[in-house]
Amino acid sequence: MIVLLVITIGFELTSFSQCVLEENVYSFTYLGKNYEVVTELKSWSEAAACAVERGGYLTEIDTQEEQDTIYGAIIHGAEVPVDYTTVVDGGGIAYVWIGASDQYTEGAWLWDGDGDNSGINFWNGQGAAGLNDGSSVDELYNNWGGSSSGSPKEPDDYGDGQDGAAIGLAKWPAGIDLTLGNASEWNDISSDNSLYFMIEFDCQETSSNIDETGCGSYISPSGKVWTSSDSYHDTIVNAAGCDSVITINLTIITIDTTVILNGITLTTNATGVEYQWLDCDQAYSIINGETNQSYTATSNGNFAVKITDGPCVDTSACYAATPVIVNEQPFEDEIIVYQGTNRDIFHIDLGDITQEVLLKVADLNGRVVESKSFIQSQFMKIEIDTPPGIYFITVTTETHQAVIKIIKK
Repeated sequence: MIVLLVITIGFELTSFSQCVLEENVYSFTYLGKNYEVVTELKSWSEAAACAVERGGYLTEIDTQEEQDTIYGAIIHGAEVPVDYTTVVDGGGIAYVWIGASDQYTEGAWLWDGDGDNSGINFWNGQGAAGLNDGSSVDELYNNWGGSSSGSPKEPDDYGDGQDGAAIGLAKWPAGIDLTLGNASEWNDISSDNSLYFMIEFDCQETSSNIDETGCGSYISPSGKVWTSSDSYHDTIVNAAGCDSVITINLTIITIDTTVILNGITLTTNATGVEYQWLDCDQAYSIINGETNQSYTATSNGNFAVKITDGPCVDTSACYAATPVIVNEQPFEDEIIVYQGTNRDIFHIDLGDITQEVLLKVADLNGRVVESKSFIQSQFMKIEIDTPPGIYFITVTTETHQAVIKIIKK
């Protein structure tokens, strides 16, 4: 069973070619190399010359996986009919040219896909259908006819002058009870036969240079994460399935969102940027007109600043400011606050059931450390899981507000 291990993509030829029509070319990529099945009839030498014109060479097959992939591309990708032609000196079946040839020295098979009579010598001699003196050179891969049965019968130089190798598309010879080779195996046939052919292209690495900006960090095209400004190199697979090296001139922008609270004035440390102060208690709504580095609160609440530095935006934490002095006495009845036996728990007694209550705890710097809401409650408790010290509990109902100073022991 032949499994198609091909991902078909488009890729640009290294040079403009007129030796074939593009509609007669099926392209695919395997292990970072580009291949073409060309469905135009040419002799072996014409096919090799066309391959060179297109920037490649007739295919060299080095492994069984590559062999399976190529044959799958011919049959299932390019959908070449197995009977598109008949090669008389090849057992009466159809073939597709590959880059093996012994045209320079009879019996010495080379991967000579560019037709220059030089290349890797992978096989010497003939198979069992010929002189039966053939063997692989240095155990290099071959798939001559008969290999699937354990003993290659090809090449045999039948009738002399069989100097080109091709992949058979069916069992041969056709129509008789004799098998010299099966579909997908190789046969040596006359180089003058006009056949479809396979072209292979070596990967051509591409490169580019880009300028990028990251906000705090940057994820490269290959997935690397960088957190400082510098010039980096990243490698991805380009549209042709080959390496593309990208030089990335990276600028990382880190926004300082620190805010200093001085009384009821909040000031951000960030300089040379754009500011927009926000009301945290109103779903971070914009405070109109407050676009300076500092903001002075005009009502009790929790506030943050959105900072914009070029393409980067970040927002600070919320800080509590209480410009409206609220009597620390009860609303209508006395509010009682006391620390429980668990030193992190504080109990609040409002003196009466209240419909909605919001408790917020802030430290001396105005940072909110705890917040909790209650419904129809008189007795409440809130956990302040912070170090001992002075804190302020803001008690807000629908109609009243009180700020109570506490000392956590």
